[in-house]
Amino acid sequence: MSVMKKGKPIGPMSEDAKHNHSLSLMGHAPWGPAHHTPEARARMSIIHRGPLGSNWKGGLTSENDTVRRNVEYDTWRAAVYARDDYTCPICGKHGVDLEAHHIQNFAAHKDERLDVANGVTMCAPCHKRFHLIFGQKDNTLQELQTFVMIQEA
Repeated sequence: MSVMKKGKPIGPMSEDAKHNHSLSLMGHAPWGPAHHTPEARARMSIIHRGPLGSNWKGGLTSENDTVRRNVEYDTWRAAVYARDDYTCPICGKHGVDLEAHHIQNFAAHKDERLDVANGVTMCAPCHKRFHLIFGQKDNTLQELQTFVMIQEA
């Protein structure tokens, strides 16, 4: 099919076809339910997840990614933001584009990953600048203190 015709009907549609097409776009197809029941979705979720799923590639998700997608991690971030009053201590921005930074490196200090004392709220630009200067790995409290002093100067 040519690029010019892509997404356009092949020929004129009857009024009945137009009606059925409209219903299908709204999720009300005349030939049956457009959505699965909650039970069916739950069953498919179990069947198509993990090693049984068609896209399974042997558990390639890293441990760090798995932890960061966890509810406890979201709770940790929210607690860090609340403790710091949703304010970046470096530039003073409040409530805008915030990120939680681990003071002691996330990968190397597994026991401190979800410790609120090991986190600090930063705005995205300051967080990016920190990692441009000190890199992504093996960050320490001393690097954070140095970064704050550099920004104040």
